[in-house]
Amino acid sequence: MGRKEISTRKINSISHGFGQQNRGVYLNILFQYFPSLFVEIITGFQYISNSPPSSLSIFPFKLPSIPHLMRLVFYHKYSFLSFFFQILTDRFAPSGEVPSQKCTGLGNYCGGTFRGIEKHLDYITGLGANAIWISPIVVNTPNGYHGYWAQNIFEINPHFGTKEDLKSLVTACHDRDVWVMVDVVANHMGYSPSTDPVPDVPVSLVPRDFSLAGNEVDVPVSFNKFVPFNDSKYFHPRHPYINWPEECKDQWKIELYWLANLPDLNQSHPFVHQTLLKWIQDLTTEFMFDGVRLDTAIQVPKPFWAEFRKAGGVFMMGEANNGPPPCGSMEYVGQYQEYIDSVLAYPMYWTLRWIFQEKSKDFTSLSRAVSTSYEIYKDRLVIWLLSVFM
Repeated sequence: MGRKEISTRKINSISHGFGQQNRGVYLNILFQYFPSLFVEIITGFQYISNSPPSSLSIFPFKLPSIPHLMRLVFYHKYSFLSFFFQILTDRFAPSGEVPSQKCTGLGNYCGGTFRGIEKHLDYITGLGANAIWISPIVVNTPNGYHGYWAQNIFEINPHFGTKEDLKSLVTACHDRDVWVMVDVVANHMGYSPSTDPVPDVPVSLVPRDFSLAGNEVDVPVSFNKFVPFNDSKYFHPRHPYINWPEECKDQWKIELYWLANLPDLNQSHPFVHQTLLKWIQDLTTEFMFDGVRLDTAIQVPKPFWAEFRKAGGVFMMGEANNGPPPCGSMEYVGQYQEYIDSVLAYPMYWTLRWIFQEKSKDFTSLSRAVSTSYEIYKDRLVIWLLSVFM
């Protein structure tokens, strides 16, 4: 079965699957956010050994103990209601039997695969989910288990499986009438695969970097292991990211500076520009993805996203995250709907967090936020609600 057409999707029930007794904490908040639609915000973390979230592991897990997953409720103008189950592929399930010992090296791969997801599709749909959102699929630099540190955008990360495994997963989802959205990164590549000196970048001019352990070290960047962007000319000049929040409104710096010291791609370079557009076109075509989630949306010029959306030919939702208001205001986030289909509603997330977790705001803040959303968002029916209270 091919890619699902949004306009013909049926409304699937999301009313079942939440009454199960878990050791975790489930917070359910119902409120009328869209006309004739109740949005259910659900957080569901189940701690293993009562350890804090930073030390959570999925192996072994007892379904439905899936830590670090976000549940999203999404309503689209084409008359379907989707309950998205976000999956960090490496942290979900292995291809074979679950190991007897849980994964303890959480800074590296734990063994989750595409086949592991496929094995548990009945569980996912049993929760009421009719769509999945999977983490980036390409080859990453070392320790990139999450997928956001690309090394080779043309190859599938072998830790997760093969192209055939991924296609099998998408086919199995479509056979169950489940939508598949893939996470992609077009803003940057991963941390340098090696520390070989770059001839045209003197070490004395290299800003400070941070190792995985959090220790500051001076290291030059080597671009020659990146595929296909194997030269410094494909990247913006290296510069530490903005001082937040003092520079949070400086869009030029946000788009050109290196977020978290990750090599920042220059989408205005002809080779980078055309390569990324051809890549997303081929990716959605070959694997029949139904949607794309755009990582680091605000770090990329907005006109490029419009071209990217057209090239990909599928629904696209962006991570337009500039922190809490006033930096990440509704006005700031909403402007990206002029270029892509949807954005994560980070301003609403912060409103909910302030009310329900930090208790620093009252319900009048929610009322004001909902009213403002009518004025700001181009299409309120494709705004996503992030359901994890961090």
